[in-house]
Amino acid sequence: MKNWKILILVIFMAFVVGCGKKPNGSNSGNSNKPTEPEKQKFLITFIDEKNNTLASSEWEESSIPSYSYTVNDTDEWDYTFEGWAKESGGDVLSVLPQVVEDTNYYAIISKVKKNYTLSFDSMGGSETSSITLEYGSLVEEPAEPTMENYKFMGWSTSETKIEEVKWPIELKSNITVYAVWNELVDIKGYLSSLVNGIEISPSSFIPETMLCTNIKNHVSKEDVDYNFTQFTNVSDIKYGGFGDQWNMVLNNINQSEMFYNVLTSCELLINSSVVLFNNYLDKNMDNTASHQIGNSEYSAKIEFKDGLLEYTIQLQTSLQIPLIGGVKPQIHMELDVETGERSIRIQLNNENAILYKVLEDEYSFFIEYGIEQISRKAAFLVKRVDEKISGHIYEFVKLKDSDVVSSSAQFYIDDEYVSVVGNKAQSIAMFDGYINELYSSTSGKLLGFEVRETLTFASVAKQYDTLWFNLNEFSGFTSIKAIKNDNALSLTSTNNAHDIYVNGSSKIFKPMYNKVLMVETSRKYDIELRNQYFYGYKDQELVEYKTEIPMLFVQAEDLDELVEYLKSYNEISTTFSLNTKIIEKIQYDYDQLIDAFIEVKNLITSEMIDEEIGDIIIFK
Repeated sequence: MKNWKILILVIFMAFVVGCGKKPNGSNSGNSNKPTEPEKQKFLITFIDEKNNTLASSEWEESSIPSYSYTVNDTDEWDYTFEGWAKESGGDVLSVLPQVVEDTNYYAIISKVKKNYTLSFDSMGGSETSSITLEYGSLVEEPAEPTMENYKFMGWSTSETKIEEVKWPIELKSNITVYAVWNELVDIKGYLSSLVNGIEISPSSFIPETMLCTNIKNHVSKEDVDYNFTQFTNVSDIKYGGFGDQWNMVLNNINQSEMFYNVLTSCELLINSSVVLFNNYLDKNMDNTASHQIGNSEYSAKIEFKDGLLEYTIQLQTSLQIPLIGGVKPQIHMELDVETGERSIRIQLNNENAILYKVLEDEYSFFIEYGIEQISRKAAFLVKRVDEKISGHIYEFVKLKDSDVVSSSAQFYIDDEYVSVVGNKAQSIAMFDGYINELYSSTSGKLLGFEVRETLTFASVAKQYDTLWFNLNEFSGFTSIKAIKNDNALSLTSTNNAHDIYVNGSSKIFKPMYNKVLMVETSRKYDIELRNQYFYGYKDQELVEYKTEIPMLFVQAEDLDELVEYLKSYNEISTTFSLNTKIIEKIQYDYDQLIDAFIEVKNLITSEMIDEEIGDIIIFK
């Protein structure tokens, strides 16, 4: 019985031990847990907005799929990836769910059309606002900008060269266009001022009193037609005309006026051509211009390059010019836009041409006029500085092909006086002389002059400084007579060319003489007939009257003794009424200006005048 109980206990313990063993011999206490199955995989496909497959691969069940996707922007669009949807164009999933089945995901893309800006660089002109619009928009040309002294020609796509913009512009990128400007060349206004403006004339630099047009100084022929073979009252003599020096200046100014009259005659044709040229310039895009027109009346052409405007008109029909006859003028004009200098060349025929240049305070002309056998050339230059005028004139008289006479002068003008220094004078034979004339700026009257002359006798040279005054400046002279002295030798005599009688006397007026080597040379004082020039209108034409008028001269060193000489030698009691200030001014100018004149009296030659005038323009 006891053994049976032991047997039952052994069987029970073995059963308990057997139940605690793991499968496959494991001793784990979990030997009864079931085995887990392997996970499934599913096909996940990512598709772009154009239904193109981006990626396709297997993902385990319950995993979270992903794919990084970006879209490149284009010139037209800005693209943004918004996320994935389960169908094309569907709603964007905030997050992708766990994988549970085969799934397609579609990219959802948003796009915005790009904006572009058209910018305007006015290159110094008024501002033009930029324009910003969507890609592909058409932009029309904006209102024209403005800039003082420039004409707007259009817009260019290049800053450094002209590449004309074609409007409208299709905006496909950011663009900058650049204003193109032409410096304003108001040809019509320029020609108008050239023809009509007084500033183009040398007369504008000269006091009205010193011009031959000054009506206050005008005379008639009878006023200055003297017969000094009979006693003439000194009070009846009209003093105060122009001397040789200043009249040379006036003669050349007057000749230049002939050419200005040609401009006036051509004004209608010039303006007609300018209208056509302005129409051309309005349409000309470039900074240069070259154009030619013509008809039965004229041919004309224009050139504008590098700031220089050239205009030429050639008449095809004749104009009648006094003393010249029928001519077909050519007018050539130039304007330097930067400096403002204008030059005008007018040619009538082979013997008559002028070139003149104009700046605000400077003027010059180079002229040739006359006929084939004899002609005259001159250069005239004048300048204004601080309301004072200085000028030069060079003159050549040509006989056939040779310059036979040359003269020159300098002049200085201020509020009180006009001083003229030159070498064109009634010089005594065998003398090399210079003369300084002095005029009143307010009246235009000749006040007096001083002559520097050198006499060479027996190899001995002596300089004489001779003052000349109008005879009416001396009291005691009531009448005068002058009889031609036929005994005065033309080459060697120092005698007066006339026998002078004064105050009704039958005795010849007696001078005093200087001596060299005991030989009488020059006179200390005397009265001579000297050239003076007056102007007046006859039959509405301005006429020059050249006359000889008695003037008294005295050597400068003898001026203080002059009154005594007249008393002791000619029994004339006199006083000298000319203002001391005027006498001092004549002598001061004489001392200061003659040497300066000698330095420049040959500065311009006949050949230089020819070179300045240049040649006629040939039309092609």
